[in-house]
Amino acid sequence: MDIATRDERVPVAASLSVPVILIGVPEDPAGLSCVDLDHKLAARMAVDELAQTGHDRLVFMGYPAAVVERDVNYVRRFLDAACETADGYGLPYELISPIEPRRDSAQTAVDRALAGGTEGRLGIVVPNSSALQLILNALQVRGVVPGRDLSLVALCTDVVAEQAEPPLTNLSIEPRDVSLRAMETLFRLLEPSLAGAPPAVDLLPPRLTRRDSVLPSPASRRNP
Repeated sequence: MDIATRDERVPVAASLSVPVILIGVPEDPAGLSCVDLDHKLAARMAVDELAQTGHDRLVFMGYPAAVVERDVNYVRRFLDAACETADGYGLPYELISPIEPRRDSAQTAVDRALAGGTEGRLGIVVPNSSALQLILNALQVRGVVPGRDLSLVALCTDVVAEQAEPPLTNLSIEPRDVSLRAMETLFRLLEPSLAGAPPAVDLLPPRLTRRDSVLPSPASRRNP
């Protein structure tokens, strides 16, 4: 797990005589089976949601420094896809990174995001679940409410999204589903004659659930 883009454990694992499953997708899997959430698709879906609801600019909240410096594979996969999708829409965006799971770091990130004011329609994407609640707290301290003053889309579990205030529009990241798929892949490797060989890279599609943290599109407000 926590596979780096160039992970020194991968060639060692590939040399073993037992099946190995990577939860994550390195640059070179060395023939090993990979299972993970489709982080690129999650990023595209988050930006699509904000672009299609008429937002003028976007802010992507990054990951903790240790995760960025280690080049954990999902960081590039998510953020590169988010930036590329925003470019495709012609939407200006800012990447704020790193953000630590600490109050002061979240407050600084929120201050940067709000530096341009809340005029127009600002959309924030938070894939960093470890700092999500701290970011929501920092917005609350400043009297800024997602779904009223700006929009926020999170990459987090449905339980976290449902229990937040306000309930968050989210792309589901369900560790249980990924773990189950990894075990299914392992059994297929152990008994390929029963179900056939698994795909080399098996990415689970995220699920977008709309709740209360995204502003309605201007058209829907004019035409209820």
